[in-house]
Amino acid sequence: MSQIGIVIPTYNRKDFIREALDSVFSQKIEPMPQVIIVDDGSQDGTRELYENISINVSAKPAGEFQYFWKKNTGVADTRNEGVRQLATEYVAFLDSDDVWLDGISQIQKAVLDANSDVDWVFTNFIQTDLQLKTLAGVNGFKRGFPVFAHTSLEPEGFFTENLQKNEIEVLGRQHVFYSGDFFPLLFRGNMVQPSGVMVRRKSFEDAGGFDPKLRFAEDTEFFHRFSAKHRGAVVMTPLYLWRMGHTTSLASSMNTLVLIEQGIASVDQAAKLRVLDAKSEKFYMAGTKLLYETLAYAQLARGMNGKSRKTIMKMWKDRRIFTLKSAVFLFAGFIPAALIQRLRTLLSSA
Repeated sequence: MSQIGIVIPTYNRKDFIREALDSVFSQKIEPMPQVIIVDDGSQDGTRELYENISINVSAKPAGEFQYFWKKNTGVADTRNEGVRQLATEYVAFLDSDDVWLDGISQIQKAVLDANSDVDWVFTNFIQTDLQLKTLAGVNGFKRGFPVFAHTSLEPEGFFTENLQKNEIEVLGRQHVFYSGDFFPLLFRGNMVQPSGVMVRRKSFEDAGGFDPKLRFAEDTEFFHRFSAKHRGAVVMTPLYLWRMGHTTSLASSMNTLVLIEQGIASVDQAAKLRVLDAKSEKFYMAGTKLLYETLAYAQLARGMNGKSRKTIMKMWKDRRIFTLKSAVFLFAGFIPAALIQRLRTLLSSA
């Protein structure tokens, strides 16, 4: 019987899902993992494509590769449905537009097998364009998440300071990973993307899974809630390709405002899950500041000056957080939106 179950949620990803599946079946995992694609009501021909794909993977053990189509209910419910179909010890997630690199499942499983107190593990990644070409410049955690990209925090230093450093040899190579309590750290900001995650299935079920009411930032909310009771680990080796650039992605710039707003709601909800120690309180304030300032700036950039001013005033009045940057944003909120846009254009062309 398979020890690892892989859940691939998909929605209108006909052009990418084949590459995701190829990356799964290229993993040298024994016994063969149970792979479940849950289609959240695709209308782009994904179902028909699956029938062709299934022919090409027919050499895989029967029952290990399954496809389910359901009415559209959102990615949270879709992932949960995939887990409900599994009977494996471990569950790994892969978004249908991303691609695993060789060894990811073996390394994740090895970390969990060697650390009985760890219930979930996630890994570093490489961000790419739609053609899977590596994006230029800084990559991985430092690029992918605002907690690192928009602050002076360096991922390795942050993890070293707050977690236990370990090494494990898998497939003839040493891999550095950090383990411990991620609950305080996630107040600084999300740093987990589902395509790099493996969890113990029982722990996932005990936590109640992803919140199906959330259409955005459901992963941010779940992993913070999950970490309140379950210790985790992060592997520093990049082990998957995170494809960027499509406008239909939930994480696209079109959804920036609602993602930030949901992020604020998630940290507030997480703060009620257990008594905050000094570190958690410190990180909660720092993460809240970053979220509010990011939201105010995003609103200004979209000409929503009035909403930007309200965001800053809420930050000052309700959170008692005062910063020079927030004062600058408040002042900018009184400048006509057209003039701000003009200044942005001039600065970008300078």
